[in-house]
Amino acid sequence: MIAKFLKWLGLIIALIGLFLGLLDLIGFFSHPDRENMVQTIRSKGRVPSSNPAFSDFIKKYPPPKGWKETDITGLAPSTSIKSGGVVTPTGPLIYVGIGKQTRQVATFDDIVEWSQESSYPWISWIVTAVGLLICVIGLAIESFGSKKSL
Repeated sequence: MIAKFLKWLGLIIALIGLFLGLLDLIGFFSHPDRENMVQTIRSKGRVPSSNPAFSDFIKKYPPPKGWKETDITGLAPSTSIKSGGVVTPTGPLIYVGIGKQTRQVATFDDIVEWSQESSYPWISWIVTAVGLLICVIGLAIESFGSKKSL
């Protein structure tokens, strides 16, 4: 009886894990602030340090030596092409301060990839693994019980 319960419980938990993986793939666990930051670069060419995702960006791409976070006023492409209201970054992105700028911090592709990172990248794997482990325990109990009765 307990073996059957564990097998069903494990299967349900594993299916929940797969569903969480699907939600992750379709962007349910995405970062809207980060995606907004990418859109701001595309539309305005520059992101002010007041952007909600800017502090996350600085954690991932810290400023170079000699720069403090308080020195940074924004992020901008070193070179870009503006056409039809859309800014296409052609050079690397740099931190901008009052009267100065840094060397390359990241490429635009790096920032697009960063903006698409999941908030919980391993949750579906963990939940699925727990579900499968419970299924295996249920199967082991069932197998041990059937051998014992022989």
